[in-house]
Amino acid sequence: MKITDITVNLLTTGRTLVRVFTDEGVNGIADGGRSVAITQAYLDEVVKPMLVGKDALQPTRHWEALMLGDGEVATRLPPQIVGSIDIALWDIMGKAAGMPLSALMGGAARTDIPLYWSQGNGWKKTPEQMLSDVQRGYEQGFKFFKVRMDWRDYRQDADPEKDFQIFKMAREWLPDDCPLGFDANNAYSVSTAIMQGKRLQDLGCSHFEEPLPQYDLPGLKQVVDALDVPISTGEQETSRWRFRDLIDQANPDILQPDILNVGGISEVKRVYEVAVIRNK
Repeated sequence: MKITDITVNLLTTGRTLVRVFTDEGVNGIADGGRSVAITQAYLDEVVKPMLVGKDALQPTRHWEALMLGDGEVATRLPPQIVGSIDIALWDIMGKAAGMPLSALMGGAARTDIPLYWSQGNGWKKTPEQMLSDVQRGYEQGFKFFKVRMDWRDYRQDADPEKDFQIFKMAREWLPDDCPLGFDANNAYSVSTAIMQGKRLQDLGCSHFEEPLPQYDLPGLKQVVDALDVPISTGEQETSRWRFRDLIDQANPDILQPDILNVGGISEVKRVYEVAVIRNK
């Protein structure tokens, strides 16, 4: 089964859709990020010259070539570009086999996945407006929730007190059996993260997500050691090696790889193995 073409199209949602076509009519799709122009340039200049005519049923081999190089060209493409291609190739694998991807990867770990209602843009909203958004999710039947901080102008520690009020109002309104997490969007200093984390855990925060900039692993270790609330992070990381360092140097409680940022399904599998080896 040979790859014949790779395209990208803009969706009405503002996201893009990547398609990989084959000579047997089995085609794969994947999220392509936000920019048609950037993705198209990478497809035309690098990806299609490397992959058109190649076996579509070799996603891991193609991941290595696109991310690390193929012996002739040191490509080192952005993980988001590689991730889109990788996901589409895994989609082809599943369709060709007539099986869900979970079966191809060894079997499903669970039969259902609880979703949580996640609300952002804290810098645009008052605590009352964020509470209204949380209430809307509850009315739709959601039982798990997360709110985000106020990150005006992408400044560190923009308004921790407002952040706390956002969480406090939502926590006081929600029933006790509805977990509520808090996402700091990588934007607190170590001292603020520890101070805020102690207040959040006193209110029963289910998890404290990305308290620090992703590059501050020593600082994150201080936060992890100082708090009882589970610390989650990882969506900014771009490889298994970064996750290895994240675990070894900071030891967060919950790992959250973003499937595009980390480079697709092939790399998520490797991140999983790194986590298993380190008992995460």
